[in-house]
Amino acid sequence: MFRIVNRYDHYIELANNKANFLLAFLVSINLAVAALLGYIDIFKFELVSPCVNIFKVLVLLVYLFFIGAGCRVLFFLYRVILPNTSSPSSTTPSSIFFGDVASLTPDNYAGVIDKLSEGEFVRDLSFQANVMAGIVSDKFASQKILMRVTLLWLVPSAFLVAVGCVFLKAVS
Repeated sequence: MFRIVNRYDHYIELANNKANFLLAFLVSINLAVAALLGYIDIFKFELVSPCVNIFKVLVLLVYLFFIGAGCRVLFFLYRVILPNTSSPSSTTPSSIFFGDVASLTPDNYAGVIDKLSEGEFVRDLSFQANVMAGIVSDKFASQKILMRVTLLWLVPSAFLVAVGCVFLKAVS
């Protein structure tokens, strides 16, 4: 049973690491896109070339879509990263859950452990495994959506903004 809990803990760690990597990627891509927009002076509209102005508006619209996708990515990133500290719904305090253990003094905790039978300990451990399985399931579901939004919305919109900026710089 300890191996199962340990494996779930490892899955949680992997999901958090992937989310942290994507958070760093999101910050980098936002900086790059913002730098490109600043470089081409996107908010300066010219009276000479209405086609360029229309294209600038299109680039700005794609940029707004990019920002929306980035906000959605952030939402799911934090659903993955933020800790879920739920305790099993049990009337007795757990001898394993950190919140219940932390509420005891070291002597009280030692007394609780001494009084536990093997069956009670296995039951408590199975409750913890069940809670962790739910946490892992939620993190992986959020991570799946996160990857879809990143690959299908965020990256293509960043690419379109970058291509639009390069084109606008070339024609101006």
